[in-house]
Amino acid sequence: MAQRRRWMIPSVLEDIQDDTNYLAVGSGELQPGVRLSSSWYDINQSPQMALATTSGVLLRNGNRTRMTCALSGWPDSNDVLHPQAPSGELIGVVRERYDAEDVGLVELNPSIRFTNRKYFEATPPRRLLTSAETRHMRGHWYLADGISTGCVAMLQSGISQELPQRPPGHTTIPYVRWRQETAVYSSLFAMMGAKGAKNDVADGLCGAPTVDDSGGSNGVGGFFQLADEQWCLAPCLDKLVAD
Repeated sequence: MAQRRRWMIPSVLEDIQDDTNYLAVGSGELQPGVRLSSSWYDINQSPQMALATTSGVLLRNGNRTRMTCALSGWPDSNDVLHPQAPSGELIGVVRERYDAEDVGLVELNPSIRFTNRKYFEATPPRRLLTSAETRHMRGHWYLADGISTGCVAMLQSGISQELPQRPPGHTTIPYVRWRQETAVYSSLFAMMGAKGAKNDVADGLCGAPTVDDSGGSNGVGGFFQLADEQWCLAPCLDKLVAD
């Protein structure tokens, strides 16, 4: 398993996030697990703020490539910076939005190199898994490596079918009725390895790919989204796989 060490060790308890500019160190490549930032998302707010999340994976469909991000980190902007605003480099633009799955697809600038072959201490991702696959993976261990947590282990406990979830402070997704066949499936995980309140953990881990570390598939069961006192959620990726 290819590994790349973090240049800064994150800590939830000490509120330390890895804000290393990975374009300027080592191989100069981005990868799953690095810090992404929105531009200033409310110019009328004082002090101005940007949202930070963890990078996902690079997807390829024919000649088109896209990097995934946690869409909730870009509520009213599309510019994606690394590692932080306003001093970071503009690395791409959100082009497609999957609101129910909380996934944005980012078109990277031509000069930006991104590899899925390294994911710090976590298992490098190879492909996306559907809910039909993950529902048979109950009891599998998954790994995610985020900017606020480092590597955490999660035990897959099943699949939940529910209305699309939204992070605290974000507007709900409007709906009249959800048909069963279009409801969102989410993988349920019991998380271990990150110390601190679950909501604090989720703040920086959002967008990180959860990668199967038990079955040899290196499959992504979802991108980390939410956590409460019992469970962590990662929406399943059926729609992304179908598209």
